[in-house]
Amino acid sequence: MEELAKALGSIPGYKNVVLFSEGFPRQLYQGDTFIQKNINSMAKEFATASSPIHTVNTDGTRHFFKSADERGDSMLRNLSKLSGGRYFGDVKRYEDISQELHTMTGNYYVLGYYTNETADGKYHELEVKVEREGCRVIAQQGYLNPKPFRKLTRFEKQLRVFDLAMSDKPQFQEPLRFSASALAFAEAGQPNLVLLSRIDRQDLEEVLEGEVELVTLIYEGHNIVLDSQRRKLKGGAADSAEFFVYAVSTLPPGEYSCRMVLRNLESGRGAVAAAEVKIPETQAGARLFAPFLFLRDRGSELIPFQESSDPRDKESTPDLTRIYPLLSGEFSPLVGPLQPGARRIGAALRLDAAGAEWDMRGITAELKQDTSFGEGIPLVLSVLETGEEGGSATLLVEIEFPELDPGEYVLEIRVAGSSGDTQTSVSFPIRIRSEK
Repeated sequence: MEELAKALGSIPGYKNVVLFSEGFPRQLYQGDTFIQKNINSMAKEFATASSPIHTVNTDGTRHFFKSADERGDSMLRNLSKLSGGRYFGDVKRYEDISQELHTMTGNYYVLGYYTNETADGKYHELEVKVEREGCRVIAQQGYLNPKPFRKLTRFEKQLRVFDLAMSDKPQFQEPLRFSASALAFAEAGQPNLVLLSRIDRQDLEEVLEGEVELVTLIYEGHNIVLDSQRRKLKGGAADSAEFFVYAVSTLPPGEYSCRMVLRNLESGRGAVAAAEVKIPETQAGARLFAPFLFLRDRGSELIPFQESSDPRDKESTPDLTRIYPLLSGEFSPLVGPLQPGARRIGAALRLDAAGAEWDMRGITAELKQDTSFGEGIPLVLSVLETGEEGGSATLLVEIEFPELDPGEYVLEIRVAGSSGDTQTSVSFPIRIRSEK
């Protein structure tokens, strides 16, 4: 129940909880007991989460036939009082209780005042009074200050990861932002995706100082998490001014939201990268997957998310050069906007050939404005290398860009069949960064 309260605290607004119970006997609850401490702690968490508990005694009038020490009404009354809810003594009055709850939760005042918040986890008592005679005040009895990150439970830390990753306006902090891209591909007929992020140490210095963890979350439209991975980034693992982290996941066809969270394990300071991806349905014929874009002759540190416990077991550690076999030499993934003035980029592509023959020399590319539905700008594209592996063709190409204004573009690449009457294409967003 206390963990439920902490989860409710991450949901904006006022949440009312109705608890049906006969309560703990007074002889167990009264005094400085373990049960009393834990129930009171739970009530304070519900109050802090703006979630009053309205208790309904399921013992009803039967509790009058029990001794005072056997009754649970004292515990239920105090639970409601601390959390800001109301106690109802007889569940058999359910129709009246329902009406009273409807009236009470639909008519209320919200009072607020400024505080000097300190992350010490202390409880602050509140008392609300009204001068009008005949009125009874039902309000929470206090609230808890947030705790310092190092004192959070594992459950609380996990809640904050979800808050950082999946909330438009995270409750506990405004995170820093970094860039990520998600690319779908097929391997041996199995749909997969690569989630790749670029981390600039200068931009994220306050997060990267000390021990850091990385968390990936991939979820579908109803915020159902389908894949989650976690690793620690220990000191020295990424000393470069810029480095890249990537994770590989196997998921069924569908549209997914991908998040990568970077969090300091000492301060709790976090940064988030976001990307959207669509894994296409399998189909007859060929399919060209989104390109892995990179800058040539510029080396970068690449860190796989998954690590094998045995360093000799290379098969358990994903490698970008295994996914895109033609990648070699020094290269830097293109994640985020393209710098103004960039003229040439490389692209590694996977083509699920499905037994068909394709003319790799007939590959073309064009660039469109993000809002344009007309003709695009033809691009100069050179095929550097081709290969085949397990029914899939791989291509390494170089694309030459004209001088472009800053803004949003769509890169479209097409490959034609050998007969010339079939083709497959893929579109990928490109953003040109402003000079500023």
